[in-house]
Amino acid sequence: MGLSRASWRRGQTYVETSEHREALLRLAYAEAARGNDQKNIILVAQSLTEFYLEEVGDFDQGATWLGTWRQLLGVSPAKDDRAELARLEELLLRGGAA
Repeated sequence: MGLSRASWRRGQTYVETSEHREALLRLAYAEAARGNDQKNIILVAQSLTEFYLEEVGDFDQGATWLGTWRQLLGVSPAKDDRAELARLEELLLRGGAA
């Protein structure tokens, strides 16, 4: 699968469709969970949250993954994670309006 020029310049995505990206993220989460790889479980949960809220605007799925990610981070998330949680929660509350 080739990269579109726009994808390459932005450096944000290396798959052509949202459906393909979703499938890859869900597969990555399942594999990390199967291997009990906590670091990657957390990272992929964050990616799924961002995907649903920012890329496809599916706020139900975004809220679900935001809750999952928050729970996985535990009671004392790192400063950067707290900031990202707050940003994504605000995005969810606004319904995606920038």
